[in-house]
Amino acid sequence: MGFLSAVFAVVGLITTTYAQVSTQCQGDVCYSLSIPQTSSSSNGGDIYFRIAAPTGYQWVALGQGSEMDGAQMFVMYQSANGQNVTISPRNGEDHNTPEYNGNNQLTLLEGSGVLDGKMVANVRCRNCSSWRGGSMDFSSASANWIYANKFGYPIQSDDVNAGIQQHGNAYGTWSWDFATARGGNSANPFLSVNVITPTIINHSNSRNTVLVAHGAMASLAFLVFFPIGGILIRVANFSGLVWVHAGMQMLAWLIYLVAFGMGVWLATNTDDIKKAHPIIGIALFLVLLVQPALGWMHHKMFKKKRTRTAWSWSHIGIGRLAILVGMVNGGLGLQLDGDTEKKHVVPYAIVAVVFGLAYIAAIVWGELKRRRNKTDQQYKRQSDSNEMHNMGG
Repeated sequence: MGFLSAVFAVVGLITTTYAQVSTQCQGDVCYSLSIPQTSSSSNGGDIYFRIAAPTGYQWVALGQGSEMDGAQMFVMYQSANGQNVTISPRNGEDHNTPEYNGNNQLTLLEGSGVLDGKMVANVRCRNCSSWRGGSMDFSSASANWIYANKFGYPIQSDDVNAGIQQHGNAYGTWSWDFATARGGNSANPFLSVNVITPTIINHSNSRNTVLVAHGAMASLAFLVFFPIGGILIRVANFSGLVWVHAGMQMLAWLIYLVAFGMGVWLATNTDDIKKAHPIIGIALFLVLLVQPALGWMHHKMFKKKRTRTAWSWSHIGIGRLAILVGMVNGGLGLQLDGDTEKKHVVPYAIVAVVFGLAYIAAIVWGELKRRRNKTDQQYKRQSDSNEMHNMGG
């Protein structure tokens, strides 16, 4: 009997050792999952997950569900002493800051902490099969999970209800194949595992790609093409200038129309449509819709009357205001995205200041030149009139 017990103990140890773990990585942030065979068979019991990320992140989150609203989320950040991590279970409510869920039964396991520039949370969850707002069947083939993070200065708090800032553009969803995570019966599967090759999470790439494309195209329109077109018409003097100006502005206009469509899609899918950046973007879209028609009427009436009319002032005024407001709104967009550290804000600000000042300088110079020319023309007409009067006198 003693021999058989020893054999069974060794077999049990081997079974425990070879728990199966599936790892999914998004950039330098990785999430791992292990579903014991018993939990899979009964759709209940313990599951194990792991969050690992560099210490450069303020917080990193893993969640159960297909979107933030109604999801059960697990937020990891550094503890107060900077040597350990805090894991905070939270419930997603609409698109507001997730609220702490005290009913969740989480335990930080051995191997958790901060080491060699990396935060690691090895977690056992006893009641992850259901929560307020949702449930997950671990006996199924797969299920949807979400992720998000915020890069920046560490929170360093032991408070599971610590405040967290809104995430940047690193967030999304993917479907986790449970077959790669199912098996074994270990009390801490992350210490000795049957390794499954990590999978790169790319199911949310479309959203991030659209976000990058929206920002790049809107920036090209308001930081480059619109200002250059405005500067040329003020300071340049060559044949066909007006058509170069019109072509440059139409190119910027078309680029912005595409960027605007992307922005609306992003804002409606993230519930940001009522925030300042998208509201200003919609206002710019509406006023810029009439700019081509106003520009045509301005050109037509100026050729006829050789002076500015109401069409001119409308076209010029709307254009100048829209360009400057568009530059500022780009900064608001970066703020909304959560990129306030330096990665994109500083380069954007430098380009915006350079082109903004150049554009304003061109406006001032152009208006002074126009007044000078107008004065010269008036003086010439007066001289011609006096000469005619003297000749007739």
